[in-house]
Amino acid sequence: MNKISAKNEYLFNYDYFNYKDEELDARTDVAKELQKKYPWKDVFESWNSYLRDNCHTEKEIINCVNLIFIYSDSMTVPHPFDPYDFMGYLLAKVDLDKYWEECGDFFDSIALDVLNVDIVSDPYYHYWEDPKIIEAAKKYKGK
Repeated sequence: MNKISAKNEYLFNYDYFNYKDEELDARTDVAKELQKKYPWKDVFESWNSYLRDNCHTEKEIINCVNLIFIYSDSMTVPHPFDPYDFMGYLLAKVDLDKYWEECGDFFDSIALDVLNVDIVSDPYYHYWEDPKIIEAAKKYKGK
C-alpha cells in the first residue's frame, strides 16, 4: 500500500473546484494506472485513509471526495467499504446547510449509488435522514 500512498499527495493535493483539464487528466491517468496495477480494495483503502488523515476542513473533505469518485469512475467499480460508515463520516464532517452548493447533490448521488437506493420505490430518500447513517455519523462528531 505504500506505493499507492506515495501517489496520494499528488492526486489529492489538488483543487477540484479550480482545475485545468490537462492537469486533471494527468492525475486521472495516474489514478487509473494505480487501479490497474493494484487491487481496487487496496487503492480505495489508501484513498480513504488519505481522506480521513489529511483532510481536516470541510472544503478539503469535499475536494478529496470529489476526486476519489472522479478518479474511481465510481459507477462502474464495486464499493469496497461500508457505505453507511462512509456516508456517516461525510454527514458528520461536512455541514450540508453551509456547503450544499459545493457538495449536496454530489453527496446525495454518492449515497444513492453506494446504498443502491431505488428512487422509484423510495423517491423521498435522503441519506441525511437515514437512521443507519445518522448512527454511523455519531462516532465521527467532534473528532
